[in-house]
Amino acid sequence: MTETALGKRVSADERHVLFRLHKVITAVLVLVGAMLLAPAGPASAQVIPGFEVFCFYSHTAQDDPIVNPGMPGAAMHLHDFAGNTATTATSTATQLRASKSNCQLTADTAAYWTPVLSSHGRTVHPDRLHAYYRAGNVSAIAKIRPVPAGLKMIAGNAKATSPQPTTVVGWNCGVQGQTLYSHPISCKVGQKVVLHFFFPNCWDGVHLDSADHKSHLAYSHNGACPASHPVAIPRVTEDYGYPILDGTQITLSSGSYLTAHADFWNTWNQAAMDRLTRDCINAGVQCGPQRS
Repeated sequence: MTETALGKRVSADERHVLFRLHKVITAVLVLVGAMLLAPAGPASAQVIPGFEVFCFYSHTAQDDPIVNPGMPGAAMHLHDFAGNTATTATSTATQLRASKSNCQLTADTAAYWTPVLSSHGRTVHPDRLHAYYRAGNVSAIAKIRPVPAGLKMIAGNAKATSPQPTTVVGWNCGVQGQTLYSHPISCKVGQKVVLHFFFPNCWDGVHLDSADHKSHLAYSHNGACPASHPVAIPRVTEDYGYPILDGTQITLSSGSYLTAHADFWNTWNQAAMDRLTRDCINAGVQCGPQRS
C-alpha cells in the first residue's frame, strides 16, 4: 500500500489505474490544445466534384461558329480561340472532333473562345485557359449527365451596359479563394489578370442550340434545375489568364469590360467526356487537371 498526498492509502492496482487515467487526460489536453492553435483550413479545401483541363491560346479571327455559323469574317468583333486549333466559322462538330487541340488532355477537342482583350490600347492574348467541369450548384450529383455532344453555350452578355453578376462573369488575379469582382482589378507581381466565365448547367434535354443561343439552357438554383430545363449537366467554367498586372485600362473587342462573354462548343471526344463525368462528378471525386 502507498499513501497519497491526501493521506489515503491505495493499492498497486489502484496506482496503475490512476497512472493510466493521468496519461489519457494528458493526451486529450494536448489534442485539444493543438486543435485550438491550428490555423483554420482554407475554404478552397472543400472537395468540389469535377475535373479540369488546361488549354492555350490558338488563334484570332472575326469568326463565331455559334452566332454566325458558316459566315467567315461576319462576327461583330474579333475573338481569341483556345483549345481546338482548327475552329473557324465553317467548322462542323465532326471536323473539330477530328482536329488537333492544344489542351493538355488531347481528348478535349472542344472549341473555346472569347472577345480579344486590350490593355492601354495594346492587344493581349490569354496565355492559358483553365477549363473546369464541376457539379456546380446541384445536389444530386449522381444524376448529372455529361455535357451532350454538340452542345453550344454562351456565358455573359456582349451587349451589357452595366456590371454583370459575378455568378456569370468575374475578374480577379487568379489567387485561389480570392473574391471575384464585377470589374477588372490590378494584380501583384507574380499574379495575372484572370477573367472567369460560368456557364449554365441545366439543359432542356432536347436542343443543342436555340435562336438566341441561350434559351435551351438555364442556371440551377438551390441545388436543383428548373422544370423547364430538367437535365443537370456539368457546370463549365472558362478562366482566361492574361499576362498583365494592370486591370484599370482594359477594353474588349466587343466594347468595354462590361461586355465580357465567352462561348463553348462541346466537340470533345464524347467517350472521354462521359467517362470523366461518371468517374469524377457522379462519383463525388475532385479529379483535378487532366493530361494525356
